[in-house]
Amino acid sequence: MNKCTVVSKPAILSIVVGVSVVEGKSDQDLLKEALSDTGAVAVLYDRYRDRIFACLIHTVLDRDLA
Repeated sequence: MNKCTVVSKPAILSIVVGVSVVEGKSDQDLLKEALSDTGAVAVLYDRYRDRIFACLIHTVLDRDLA
């Protein structure tokens, strides 16, 4: 079963718990900036890239094994 669940938009995904904040910017601040600044999107992607791909891999494997 897929363990990656959306908890709320500001929290992004439940899989991101425990990741440190870079340069004092919270995820919520970066999400607000992402509306007009692609650099904020890049920071969020760099921060959570490994966990995002792990979630995608679990989803594909669960689908293929079903």
